Amino acid sequence: MDEGNFFEPSEFDYIASGIAGYCMSDMNKEQLWVILQHVETAVEFCWAQEAQEDLNNLVDDYYEGLHDGTATT
Repeated sequence: MDEGNFFEPSEFDYIASGIAGYCMSDMNKEQLWVILQHVETAVEFCWAQEAQEDLNNLVDDYYEGLHDGTATT
């Protein structure tokens, strides 16, 4: 990669970062597979992966609140 393209990520860069995000999140393989079936570009993959991770975190926070009594409806 030359200096002119340093800040222009390639399709591979997007996919690699998405897979790394999957490995570090609590997303399961089925969620990853659904994302892969519905996206058309690497950028969409990264956005969908991030959205799924955010959704998982919201659900986890909600159920944790139910368990300790701090959940709001």
